Amino acid sequence: MSSAWTLLLLGTLISCAVYTHGSGNPVADCCLQTSNKPIHHNVVTGYEMQTTDKGCMKTAVLFLTNTRPSRKLCAPVGSPWVIKLMKRLDRLKKETKKREKAERKSKKPPQTKLE
Repeated sequence: MSSAWTLLLLGTLISCAVYTHGSGNPVADCCLQTSNKPIHHNVVTGYEMQTTDKGCMKTAVLFLTNTRPSRKLCAPVGSPWVIKLMKRLDRLKKETKKREKAERKSKKPPQTKLE
């Protein structure tokens, strides 16, 4: 009788552990509210989208700051200043990639023909 209760208890504990670890909420930290206060472009280095399909209750834009440690500032998706800041960050990212590609290309030694 005692071993049956032990097995039942052990099975329950294992199933609870599997359920809590395997339930699949990959987002550890979600914005619960957003701020309409504009963020200056010199403070941010990038952004991420928070969506409900990733397990969060609210859709938002998370701006990543250049402070140490980096912080995430939550902003509303449709605000004009948010859209403008996202476009600016996208443009800067694209320009940086172009510049890095050009630098790699210019550092490549010329190939000589071997006969």
